[in-house]
Amino acid sequence: MVSWRERLNPDEVAGLVHSSGRRNVSQFEMAALCEVSEAWYGALERGDLDRRYSADFLDRVAANLKLSTGERRVLFLLATGREPSARPPSAPKISSAVVARLNREPWPAYLVDTTWQILARNDATQRWLPGLIGEAGGNLMRWVFCSPSAKKQMVDWEYDAHLAMAQLRARFAVAPEHDRLQQLIHEILATSEFAASLWKDDPCIWLHDDGNRQRLLLPGSTKALGVEILSSTPLRNPDLRAYSLVPVAGAIPADCTDAAPANEGDADLAWRATCHPGARPRPRKITIRRAAA
Repeated sequence: MVSWRERLNPDEVAGLVHSSGRRNVSQFEMAALCEVSEAWYGALERGDLDRRYSADFLDRVAANLKLSTGERRVLFLLATGREPSARPPSAPKISSAVVARLNREPWPAYLVDTTWQILARNDATQRWLPGLIGEAGGNLMRWVFCSPSAKKQMVDWEYDAHLAMAQLRARFAVAPEHDRLQQLIHEILATSEFAASLWKDDPCIWLHDDGNRQRLLLPGSTKALGVEILSSTPLRNPDLRAYSLVPVAGAIPADCTDAAPANEGDADLAWRATCHPGARPRPRKITIRRAAA
């Protein structure tokens, strides 16, 4: 922490009196910027972990020290042993290289933020899931629960919706003060009676859907397509998540066959043992005390 403070340029820190010859921001000045006593800030800087540092205080420290997302995460883990809540949403910078990578995939590939809002996508996402882009405004959770097309395209919609709600609940437990997440949850619960019943009666959580399998009906098709969901977190911005829907069974589109893995067979038959709602194991149940109003 000392090195983080000492790398600051005092002339670029708002609220400090500019003075020629200054080289560093002092511990006293940083404490004042963070609205705590020098003793309290100094204890954190010395690594005194016997004190209970609030998330609000640590966020002020991170902001005034101008910490990166990774540095902020390290600060929280060292000071509290817990991951920090997601930062208030801002417009993340998405490089042309990331977009190029999405566009190289022949199946849907997209990048979402902490509220499952699509920030970048390839053309296959629009072709395969037009309702996700049109009806739901590019929000994955809104599409699952509020768009009629989701029920038509997701063969096992009820089970997949259980997992989606479990992910929403897990995200809310981590970031209960996230305004846009609260708004999304309120909208979904007000729109979908099924979602409202899940939120009230099914206390499951599901941290991610990497490796999950779904059965989809693509527009104009009457035969199910089995996809495996690949999701990953960009190290440069751990608040984001990249998704790919890789076809592995059933009615694989012709433009995907060269790049897709070997077809595992008819999605309506070969998958029934592992993917059918009645056969797949339920997520582990963990009660979350705090819930949206």
